[in-house]
Amino acid sequence: MKLIEILKGILRDPFNGEIYEGLIKTTELPQAMSILSRQLSNYPELDLVDNPRTNEIIVGFKPEYLDSKSSKYTDQTYDPKISNLLKLVNNLGYFPSIVKFELNNQTEQYDMRYNPKDFRQLMDEQEPTYLIFVFEPKYDDVVTPPKYIYHITSAKFIDNIKTIGLKPKTLNKRATHPERIYFSIDKKSSDNLWKKMKYHIKGGILLTIDTEKLSNTFYNDPNFKDMGVYSYGNIPSTSIIKYEPITE
Repeated sequence: MKLIEILKGILRDPFNGEIYEGLIKTTELPQAMSILSRQLSNYPELDLVDNPRTNEIIVGFKPEYLDSKSSKYTDQTYDPKISNLLKLVNNLGYFPSIVKFELNNQTEQYDMRYNPKDFRQLMDEQEPTYLIFVFEPKYDDVVTPPKYIYHITSAKFIDNIKTIGLKPKTLNKRATHPERIYFSIDKKSSDNLWKKMKYHIKGGILLTIDTEKLSNTFYNDPNFKDMGVYSYGNIPSTSIIKYEPITE
């Protein structure tokens, strides 16, 4: 999935490549859940739950393998409920970030970042007996950030950041989602965040960003509520006004 496609409300069918054009805004979670509960009522062994803290929607069901001879999905023969689900949720302004699955009717679950190609390969080769999709909202609440916001990074990236600024990245994340840059709204919040990150980052550097001349849109970070924001746009090096090594 590409950032520009998700931001335009576009999702590609994992089986035939068909493009679904959805909303460029996110339907409120209660309304989205109400629509899904009606539209998905015929899905076998359906589990439909939401997470109001993160605004995630979680949908689980048992896929059907329509080709009785090979039990394989092909371009012509696959469970249409999967495509219908992806199209419906995309139209509501959410996108698939994680797929969990069970094999051979066992209760042990595995998970993978959602990618259309990898997902189709999973269906073709492993034939999971239960699927669980985790959908994230494309857009959270737009917020106005304070004049100064903060970003934690590793010292090894500083030379590059001083040259080209900060660019959104989705690498090494457990879930697939549009590339974002995350910020704390004050130094106290950064301190709390560093306590969770310090075991994974060597040579932590706290960047201070002046938002005054930025044209970026900032969104509330549901995982760091009231303490963090994120943006899809680049942050030029000229707006990074301070680089401070983080000490214990």
